[in-house]
Amino acid sequence: MENAFNSVRENVEACLQAIASQDHQLHAWEAVFEESARNQAAQLDNGAKNGPLKGLVIGLKDIFEMTGRPPGNGANVKPIRIPETTATLVRLLENAGAIMLGTTELTEFCWFRPGPTRNPHNLEHTPGGSSSGSAAAVAAGMVPVAIGSQTKGSTIRPASFCGIYGFKPTFGVVSCAGMTHLCPSFDHPGIFARSPEDIVSVFEVLAQYDKNDPRSINLAIRQELSQDLTIGVFDCNRLASINPEMSQALTNYTHRLKEEGFHVKGIPLPDWFFHAEEIFQPIFLAEASDCLGYIIKQGEGDKVGAEIRDVIEEGKKVTIESYFSALKKRDELSVQVDLLFDEFDIVVLPSSLGPAPASLQSTGDPVMTVISSMIGIPAASIPTGLDRDGMPLGMQIWARKYHDRQLLSALKCLPAKLIPPSSFTGISAK
Repeated sequence: MENAFNSVRENVEACLQAIASQDHQLHAWEAVFEESARNQAAQLDNGAKNGPLKGLVIGLKDIFEMTGRPPGNGANVKPIRIPETTATLVRLLENAGAIMLGTTELTEFCWFRPGPTRNPHNLEHTPGGSSSGSAAAVAAGMVPVAIGSQTKGSTIRPASFCGIYGFKPTFGVVSCAGMTHLCPSFDHPGIFARSPEDIVSVFEVLAQYDKNDPRSINLAIRQELSQDLTIGVFDCNRLASINPEMSQALTNYTHRLKEEGFHVKGIPLPDWFFHAEEIFQPIFLAEASDCLGYIIKQGEGDKVGAEIRDVIEEGKKVTIESYFSALKKRDELSVQVDLLFDEFDIVVLPSSLGPAPASLQSTGDPVMTVISSMIGIPAASIPTGLDRDGMPLGMQIWARKYHDRQLLSALKCLPAKLIPPSSFTGISAK
């Protein structure tokens, strides 16, 4: 991990300056911890810590607990409690020498109602969601790395829309202890960065078993990337809703992979791809209703949008039979997807249906990301250039469950084209 600054304090000040000059337009930050960031920088410069992330400045999606500071969750609702401890993810990052610069904006309770954040490539376009502020802050150069989350598409899609790297690990590899849950069966922390190397550095700090998270696993496997990387590319022509420029971008990316010597083979889009949503919905609605039901119980239903109220009410209608039937279908789908990796090391498909929509009322369609979220396989978005209107397009890669390090090795060697927003240069990650 490299940077161009002589001290951690210089690094922090550069980030703060970028925020001060840009965030009045982008609205990526919910809160900025100027004083504590400067204090931490001084301690690091004085040799207080020398961890693997020393001086790395990070933005944090506002869904993680910090001692005495409950997450805002993009909503105006009273917290359930004032946390007495800090989320495991935040603690691990800080212990490794990283500096939490502040909390980033998001959609309401990580669902569809947009927050105030805008896309740094065009202020009239969505940055994606739900990790809107994290993606925009990294794309605009306010911080080199930010933490988000993904339940359905909230890391991969914003990364694609904002033209940066995004990574969602295998379910359970990174602790969710102290993180606000929307759907515990699908919730993952995510990482945004402008370089794959920074994602790897952060992941290696976070990939630890946590006894405080019942879903946590120990990722002991250290996979080596095959010298003859075999890549499968989904043929997305069956998707009537895919943007023509994204379809062409996938074709162009396939050609580029072949030109660079990778073994590439097309994969017809399977029928199971079109049934993912019907599996997702009963599980999501039941669990989200359970997680968010306290809002109604404490009499604050009028303080959230109709989208959240609808989720709470619709989730109450999900029967036990339909919930467990959907879980069974999810497991069957996981087996079908896993068969792909008997033939391929990596699978490629678009990160989204197209570029960021020209709207601030929607965060885009998560159809391209629901499967990787639902079955918990590792996934990443690679920036691959711009469309004719100057909006980013990203390609998504999948790997076999628990093969996170193999996916990250591929992320470092696969072709990419990261083009910073013309109006928001910020600071360099290097």
